[in-house]
Amino acid sequence: MAGARPKFNFNAKPKEEEPKKELEHNDHPITSTGTFIIEEKKFEVKATDLLQLKERGRGAFGVVYEMQHRDSGTIMAVKRIRATADGNERKYLMRDLNIIEKSKGCPYIVTFYGVLLKDGDLWICMELMDNSLDKVYKLVYHDMKKSFPEKIIGKMAVAILKALLFLEEDLHVMHRDVKPSNVLISNDGQIKLCDFGIAGAFTASNKCYTGIGSAVYMAPERVSNRKRGYDIRSDVWSFGCTLFELATGKAPYPPWGTVFRHLELVVDGPPPRLDDTELSDECKMFTHLCLEKDVNKRPKYDDLLKQPFILTSEAEDTDIGVWYRVVMEEAKGLGLDQQ
Repeated sequence: MAGARPKFNFNAKPKEEEPKKELEHNDHPITSTGTFIIEEKKFEVKATDLLQLKERGRGAFGVVYEMQHRDSGTIMAVKRIRATADGNERKYLMRDLNIIEKSKGCPYIVTFYGVLLKDGDLWICMELMDNSLDKVYKLVYHDMKKSFPEKIIGKMAVAILKALLFLEEDLHVMHRDVKPSNVLISNDGQIKLCDFGIAGAFTASNKCYTGIGSAVYMAPERVSNRKRGYDIRSDVWSFGCTLFELATGKAPYPPWGTVFRHLELVVDGPPPRLDDTELSDECKMFTHLCLEKDVNKRPKYDDLLKQPFILTSEAEDTDIGVWYRVVMEEAKGLGLDQQ
């Protein structure tokens, strides 16, 4: 017997498309003029007040330019997001924008200046940093055949850890994408966390559930069972993977071809280890604590801040800026690409 014929309503009105929601920041529409706070002074800024100097990078959402604010002389990074970005892309961008704006005053997170619209494109203006740690370690390890000094790794670890603690305690969010490319360095040696587009707010149980982020840095509990949720200790794992990479110049896991191989390596295999390096026992122990596969045994930020490696690193009189500038000068002398 043939199935019943589908019924069609030829008089039905076509469904109207919902109007696109106006972009807002702090409950105010984003317009062609933005209120910027630069060195504690307030400026009303339009796109014509920003002088484009050069392109700094391209991503999935748009282009980052180095620009100068004419009135203050401040050089800044301007992330120009194309008008065609879809709903999800805009959601991530607005989340990134809101978190960096709320992080003003935290010395371990990039400083936000302001935001404006230009021909429908979103311009997010923030502090200009010199480089990302993934580019720096590849330059040092792969091109210059050198390594990061342990004292430098220690200072970087302190900054990243304090940024993550700020996100947890002050904003009640997890970063969820901690990796070397999301940690920036300035010419004077400041280390700052960036890219909060997929940061997640905690539920009442202090957990997140969404399975987004960079797979190679995901904690075993995120890879194996997302329904149970995960807490800040998954960011601790990603932090440990980042330290491993900075200490060795290698990714924490080799490339995998399939999801099953990913599961096998991260969930069933041993965690990344620094046993074969010449790093101190304190450094090795700290990194291995972060890379504890059993999430219930993996420490949270408060406990990590009390570890000997962090206490020693924080007390060290080590100038990352001096080290970084020497590295860049050496690279320049060797004719190596520094960006």
